Amino acid sequence: MINPIKMAWLHLTRKKLQSIVMIMSLAMALTGSGLLLRLYQISESRFNNMATNIQIVVGPKCGGIEILLGALNLEDRCQFALPLNLFETLKNGTDLRFEDGAVISSAQITKNVIPMLQVGHFQSSKVIATDESFFRILKLESSAIMNFPSDNGLLIGAKAAELYHLHTNENVEIELRNNNKKVSLKVAGILPEQSSGWDYGFFLRMESGWDLLRQSGYDHPIWHNKILSFFLIQMQEKGFLPLKSLINDRSVAQIIWVNEEKKNLEELSGSAGNLGLAIIVVILCLAGFSIFGMMSIRSEGLRVSAATLEAIGFQHRFIFTWMILESVIIGLFSSTLAVVLEFISFAILKNMLSSTWLIPAHQSSGSFWILILFIQGIAFSLIGSASSILQLVRVSVHQELKSG
Repeated sequence: MINPIKMAWLHLTRKKLQSIVMIMSLAMALTGSGLLLRLYQISESRFNNMATNIQIVVGPKCGGIEILLGALNLEDRCQFALPLNLFETLKNGTDLRFEDGAVISSAQITKNVIPMLQVGHFQSSKVIATDESFFRILKLESSAIMNFPSDNGLLIGAKAAELYHLHTNENVEIELRNNNKKVSLKVAGILPEQSSGWDYGFFLRMESGWDLLRQSGYDHPIWHNKILSFFLIQMQEKGFLPLKSLINDRSVAQIIWVNEEKKNLEELSGSAGNLGLAIIVVILCLAGFSIFGMMSIRSEGLRVSAATLEAIGFQHRFIFTWMILESVIIGLFSSTLAVVLEFISFAILKNMLSSTWLIPAHQSSGSFWILILFIQGIAFSLIGSASSILQLVRVSVHQELKSG
């Protein structure tokens, strides 16, 4: 006795060309929509996972958003350097001149000044040199972790430890930024999760960072290896404008107000995201209509077959189950193909955009998107099967057999 699933398979293999066209059409639509959805989600997360307790970032003159992402998301967007003496001058309390003529030491309005130096990377995570002031802004469970190891040991973020399966006292090889020379360092501790981009960072003592720069052969023509990539400032908003005037107009650095640049990033990402969502809707609508139409055409050719099956004793339930299972098979094949195509497309796109700030290096996992693609594929296939069922439910056995 033939069962519905065998009937569905036989019908698919008998009309191979139609089946292949439906599977390919749905798979391509799912690939396009899945890729755009993933890019949209990544774009949205750019400003959702940044530290919230930093008001100001000072970086090289390379653009506000690039400085924001470089310092708070640890993305390698600014290759230029800052002189260490600029940081030290500000930390020691340089004078700020206000519009009313008042002169105030910057030390009176800054709570914390934090140096950051990009030393190298471990796979897709950046290795940052800093000092104890960095740990004053972290959510630490133990005061013991606030002390850097005395040697070249690393403290690594919680997400980085999870991503690379690293543990305390394990050795890792990092690549230095100047010449990609590999240096072996020991994991001295794992930081508590911060719910920010810093969870993917590797951190070591500032003195160790400068020493590693020397080992890499880096030598700035003026400042040699006494440089920084960024420095972060916690301070009152009233001091921003005079500090901005001082730094932007009289130094090689650029200062940004974090919330303002986050808003710029959000607007930029939102505009692109809205366009992407509109394209996704169009793609999915086209996919839905095409599958719906092709299923309708197939069901027209099944009218006589369905009437014949009903005449020899098969119930409506058998025919409808057959239609549903055929659609599920199409959805499964389309989704599987879409997963493969989306994975390949995302890898190619990620490589092409490696020099931009569109895709963070650590955001490449696609397990969630596999589920989304399968849900979409099955849903659209079932919607398509509804057209077949609606047409066949009105089939008149006598009329179809007579006309067939």
